[in-house]
Amino acid sequence: AVAGEGYFCNTTSAGFTVTLPATPTAGQQVAVVDYAGTFDTKALVISPNGNKIEGATASLQLSGEREGRAKQPLYGSR
Repeated sequence: AVAGEGYFCNTTSAGFTVTLPATPTAGQQVAVVDYAGTFDTKALVISPNGNKIEGATASLQLSGEREGRAKQPLYGSR
């Protein structure tokens, strides 16, 4: 994924992983949304690529139908 971009993610066929940039700047954001309404059956995983997402180093799994994330900062030094 590229910082400052938004992605309509379609997991109809299979879940997949979005990997965030390895060298983020605090305050950057990446937005993702469940385009097809299928995250509840085939989840999207956001990989922090060695950084933090919402304060944790673990990947973030989105598994709610029509779920999305567009937080600022989604990742970075926090």
